[in-house]
Amino acid sequence: MRAATNNKGKMPKDNTNRGSKASSSKPRHNRLPRFRSGQSPDEVKGLLGQPEKVANLGAIEIFVYKDLKVTFINGKVVDVQ
Repeated sequence: MRAATNNKGKMPKDNTNRGSKASSSKPRHNRLPRFRSGQSPDEVKGLLGQPEKVANLGAIEIFVYKDLKVTFINGKVVDVQ
């Protein structure tokens, strides 16, 4: 049996890896500042500026930004959403 050829007598190109460039592009989440567990409120303000709102619940403090919430317990980052 003969292999299929295009109209010029050449083998068609294999396009199975056509979308492989997507893996080399940078993910969008790299635009966000890098947070680490244990950062202080001053370090977070240095990355994001003043929060829109602050909820103070004793040992728990929550900074609310436009698209982000940063939770502190005893003055250290414990959660970022």
